[in-house]
Formats: sequence, C-alpha cells, structure tokens
Amino acid sequence: MATRRSDSADSVRSDTSLPDHAIGEKDDGKTIMKDVDTVVHNLVEKLEHTGDAMAPIDDIEYVMDKIETLTVPECKAILEQLLKSHEYDYNFSNTLRQKLAHLLKGPGEGQSTAEWELELKTETAVNKFYSPYPEVRAITTPTDDVDIPCETIRAHLLGYLWAILAQFTNSLFNSRFPQITITSAVTQILLYPCGLLVAAVLPDWGFNVRGKRISLNPGPWSYKEQMLATIIIDVGLTSAYCFWNIQTQTVYYKD
Repeated sequence: MATRRSDSADSVRSDTSLPDHAIGEKDDGKTIMKDVDTVVHNLVEKLEHTGDAMAPIDDIEYVMDKIETLTVPECKAILEQLLKSHEYDYNFSNTLRQKLAHLLKGPGEGQSTAEWELELKTETAVNKFYSPYPEVRAITTPTDDVDIPCETIRAHLLGYLWAILAQFTNSLFNSRFPQITITSAVTQILLYPCGLLVAAVLPDWGFNVRGKRISLNPGPWSYKEQMLATIIIDVGLTSAYCFWNIQTQTVYYKD
C-alpha cells in the first residue's frame, strides 16, 4: 500500500454531490438502477477517518471498480474467510464482525435485495481489497506503486547501522542512571535526514541480476525505504535476555 496523499484537489468530502449517474445491476432478470451519489456517499463515509476527513477520489474509484466486478457468491466466500481469519484478532472491530455476520444471513428487515447486495459488495470490496482496519485506511491507499524503491542496499545499510548504534546505546545505559533509551520514534526522526544524505552523496553504481538493475543509489529516499529501515531498527532495539544473566552473575555472584 502507498501512503495516503493529502491533496484536496484529488479529494471529495462526504457531503459533496456528484453528477447523477446510475449503476445497473441485474437481479432475477430485472435491471435495478442505483444512484451513484448514494454509493459514493457510503464509500466516503466508509473510507474517511473523521467527520472532517477527505477521502481521495482515487480510493473511491478503485473500490467502486471492485464493487462492479464482484458477485454475491464471491462476496459471501470472501467475507466468510475474512471472519475466520480474524476470529481471534483483537484489533478487528467487534461491530464490523457483527455487521458482516449479519450481511451473510441475507437482507435485513425492511431492506430490499438490491440494497443488501450493494452493501454486501461494498463491505467486501473495502475490507478485502483495502483494509478492515480504519486506522490503516486513514493513512494508506489501496494500491501500490511498484516502481518506488523499497528493499535497497542503502536502506539495509542504514537500518543495520542504526540498529547497532541503538542497541549498543540501550544496552550500555540499561543498568545505569540516568537511563538513556533510543526508541523507534527517535530512530525514525534520525533516520530520515540520513536517508536524504545518502541519496545525495552516494554514486549511482549498480549491477544487473536477472535483468533487474540493483543500484547503490536508485534515486530519492523513499517512504518505503524509510519504513523498511525503521522495521530493521525496531526489531533490534530490545536487549538480549542473556544480557541480564551476565549482569546478575557479575553483580550478585561475582562470577
């Protein structure tokens, strides 16, 4: 997933009215016309993070394309698998869990078949092809730009370098006062200017592997490299358990 862009020109508010169009869906040989304004309004409410948030139009169009291609049997199979996969997921909204389970049972009281199918497809498209977590939808887009560099040599080098520095600092001051701890948030802040620096000074040297060029400096420092390096650092921040054994033997047992 790519990071969400905050460009108001490419966004639409939840109260924005779009031109009247219609979506045709066949139900038992009958064509049911649905107002696009209603569909878009529901999607904007689903994709936005807060009442004043702005849902990018690209996200809405992507989800609407998925809605048009999904069938009811496909939706049911996807939602059943989704509920099974997140059965013990405490981050999965219980309200959403109950809503999806209710949709699988069929149209609700006072709900037409067309309305139920539209809601079923909307929930399936958003949760399957985007994310079932509102926090994720608030900061990312459902598509990924594969041309943006991610697992690069410089990202690994900076990640390992800061992992060593952070782990050394944390271990050194772990049993001392005042205690100094380098957290993941701190390394993210320090990592970014380092990424900009290596992108500016490293030469564009590289080699080809199976037709793909791997460069020492593939271009501007990307958010994917920033995230990868941060994950590498975060994994190595915690001191090894044997460190406490060594301290205990030295302090208490004079070993």
